[in-house]
Amino acid sequence: MDDYEAAIAPVKSQLFGCLLGGLLGGGSSSSSSSSSGSSSSSSSGSSSSSGDPVKLLEVGIGTGPNFDFYKMALQQQSGSGLAGGSRPVHIVGLDPNPEMLKFAREAAVSAGFSLRDVEPAGSSGSAGSSGSSSSGRAVEVSLVEGGVEALPFADGEFDGAVVTLVRAGEVCGRAGARGVVDTSPN
Repeated sequence: MDDYEAAIAPVKSQLFGCLLGGLLGGGSSSSSSSSSGSSSSSSSGSSSSSGDPVKLLEVGIGTGPNFDFYKMALQQQSGSGLAGGSRPVHIVGLDPNPEMLKFAREAAVSAGFSLRDVEPAGSSGSAGSSGSSSSGRAVEVSLVEGGVEALPFADGEFDGAVVTLVRAGEVCGRAGARGVVDTSPN
């Protein structure tokens, strides 16, 4: 697996840069995919205000190996002078395995992200502590035990989604995965 991770790292760096660049860079829309996984982003009504956090869902977050890619992409964003300012980011990691989520918590903290409790669908308040990553941007992570069969989120709740560590058959065609990311034009 280490050989695979080393080989795919440049591709993942580019994908995460595109994803966050699209979401934080003034509302441009992008969609990218590769044989290793896919990421999608859209401009959504829930992210129209510069104070509202960009909300990302990562399906199959596992032990959190993508946190380093989020961190690198956010550092590139802050160093490039692109739009998005210091808009906060909220990453919600979904995984059916509670043991994996324990490691994901450690990985989130190690990446410099704050842990946050998940709020009920439709809630917009903040729970937990807020912290800044090395990009100077507040990044919060919520970890949720569950699977795509019955997503515990409202339709259109997320601005983007990441699926890199899940077999395609686990997500493709599942009704629960539809409607989580708002793809309607503003």
